[in-house]
Amino acid sequence: MDTFMENTQAYLSLSNSDVEETSDEEVASNTSDEEAVPRYDDMVLNNPIIRASRELKNDERLDIYQYLLTHSNNGRVKRGSIPRVAGIFKTSVSTVSRIWNRSKENHNSNMPADVSSRKPTRVGRKRVEIDRDRVLAVPLNRRTCIRTLAAEIEMSTTTLHRRIKEGKVKPHTSAVRPALNDDGKIKRLNYCIDMLDTSTFNSKPMFKDMFDYVHIDEKWFNMTKISQRYYLLPDEPKPHRECQSKRFIPNIMFTAAIARPQYDSSGNLIFDGKIGIWAMVKKVPAARNSKNRKADTLETKLIDPVDKKVSMEFLIDKVLPAIRAK
Repeated sequence: MDTFMENTQAYLSLSNSDVEETSDEEVASNTSDEEAVPRYDDMVLNNPIIRASRELKNDERLDIYQYLLTHSNNGRVKRGSIPRVAGIFKTSVSTVSRIWNRSKENHNSNMPADVSSRKPTRVGRKRVEIDRDRVLAVPLNRRTCIRTLAAEIEMSTTTLHRRIKEGKVKPHTSAVRPALNDDGKIKRLNYCIDMLDTSTFNSKPMFKDMFDYVHIDEKWFNMTKISQRYYLLPDEPKPHRECQSKRFIPNIMFTAAIARPQYDSSGNLIFDGKIGIWAMVKKVPAARNSKNRKADTLETKLIDPVDKKVSMEFLIDKVLPAIRAK
C-alpha cells in the first residue's frame, strides 16, 4: 500500500501529456523487487466485467485509472497495459487512453484525479427556446391556436405547448368590447361621478357603500340540453328523454335580486345579500284542450319581459316583500 501511494504521488506531479508506453525491460530496470506492485489485472480477470450499457460508469473509469496507475512508472504506461485493460472492461483502446490523459489534467497533488464522465453535462437534446422576435413578427390572426403559431415560428406543437405551460407564452382570451360614442362615454363617466360619496370630498374621495342598493337582473335558462351525460351503474337502465324539437328547446326566464353583504362591527355576517330568484311566469286558464291538459285547468305562461306593467307588478308582488323580510 505504501508503494501504491508513492506511485500515486509521483504520477500526480507529472504534467499533462499524451499516453506513453514503456517496455517490460524498462519497467523492470526502474522498479526493484521490494517495490513490486500487486497484479491488479489478475483480480479483474477472475471476475469478468458484464455491462448492460456501452457507456462506462464512473466506478469503472476509476478502476481503469487505478489499473493503469499500477502498471506505470514515472507517468509511462507499461507496454500492452492499455489493450489489456480495454479487453477486460470491454471498451475501446481510445477510451482507455482518454481516461489516462484525463487523469493528468489534475495539477493539484492534494486532490485525487477526476476521471468521471463529462457526458451528463453536455449530451442529450438541447432545449429549444422561444424566439421573442419571431413571435412578435407573427400577426395576431396567425396566433389563434398552437398549431398555426408553431408553424409560423417553425417549432413543434409539443415543444410550444411545454413552453406555454412554463409561462414563456401566455394564452389570452380577447372579448369584443362595445363601441361607445362620445355621448355614451360621457354618460358612463357621469354615472361614476354620481357614485362618489360627497361627504368624503374634503379628505379622501370614496365611492358609496351601496348598502341601500338592490341589483335585479333577468336570465334565460333552457329546460334541458340536447346531450346530457350521466354516470350509471352497469345494471342501471339508461334514462330516456324526449322533446318535440331539439332545435327549439323550451326555456324559462328567472329574475334574481341581490344586494351587498353586510357585517357587524365584529366582522360577523348579518346579511349575505341573497334576496331571492323567481321564475317569470303566471298561472292563467287554458284557452283550449291539448295533449298536456284540459281547457278548464290552469297553464303556466312566461311573462313577456317587454311588458313593463307586468314586470313592475311582478317586482312589487315578489321582490319587495322578500326585501322587507330580509
